[in-house]
Amino acid sequence: MGRTPRIPEQLTRRPFSLDDARRAGVSKSSLRGKSWRHLGSELYCWQRLTMDPMMVLSAWRGQLPDDAVFAGKTAAWLHGLDLEPLNPIELIVPSSSGVRSRAGLEVRRCDLPPCDVATVRGLAATTVHRTLFDLCLRLPTVEALAALDAGAQARFVDCESLRRYAEQVDGRAGARRLRSLAAFAEPAESPMETRLRWLLLQAGLPRPEVQSDLHDAKGRFIGRADLYSPSRGWSWSTTGPTTGSGSSRTTAARTTSSTRASESCVSRPRTSRISPRSSRRGSAAHWFHTADANGAESQCFTSTAGYNEAK
Repeated sequence: MGRTPRIPEQLTRRPFSLDDARRAGVSKSSLRGKSWRHLGSELYCWQRLTMDPMMVLSAWRGQLPDDAVFAGKTAAWLHGLDLEPLNPIELIVPSSSGVRSRAGLEVRRCDLPPCDVATVRGLAATTVHRTLFDLCLRLPTVEALAALDAGAQARFVDCESLRRYAEQVDGRAGARRLRSLAAFAEPAESPMETRLRWLLLQAGLPRPEVQSDLHDAKGRFIGRADLYSPSRGWSWSTTGPTTGSGSSRTTAARTTSSTRASESCVSRPRTSRISPRSSRRGSAAHWFHTADANGAESQCFTSTAGYNEAK
């Protein structure tokens, strides 16, 4: 029968460093056992500890120099946006810093101006505008737009404040992209809603309204559409996972009926099944057929891989 591992009570409450373990009488070799979980370079926790991102980030903060600043998706999560904060933890350090990327930690070097740094939930992080600027530079287009939409939904930013920030950083990598995407930012309620809206725009359809209340000819409320095209009377709603954190993978959509005061138009799908065709692992494709009250039809192809076209 194997020996019962020694588990000091003080190491069961929160993540700890290798030095903490040694002070508690636990060696580095003992930390390779099943009782412990390796979080990063010389950072561990008890295997049965219920972890949350804030606990992990606070533990990393104790391992980092004072001038290190959380950035990217990590900073976005600290600000309250629904992005994955830990895989990896993103960090910006001064150009002269000796901190390097390691398991679980992605380090970038640049000299941040003081106006781009804020204290968020007790931790140093890039400001909302700087965070969204960085995400525009590093994320695929539609995912960057989803981050801008999340910021607009939380009322942290709007199109005008994003445009002003883009002017402040004009000439730097990512500024042009931030400026162009800011023009499309809307207070969408989920990343899937953003992805569907982007695909509709790329397919050449009119820019839809977001979270639009629908009324009948007598002004009575009949529903709320995620996306609505007043010029055509079409509405769309998204279904499936609605949160970020890397969990939304399938762009599914259903169309709903909408009634305008002077005209009734119905947008109805003939097909909404997942096609076996895919361009990348984990991607899925959908053809959506719509028809208005006069029978005019259009088709929109959507794909989780981000490809789209219209017929």
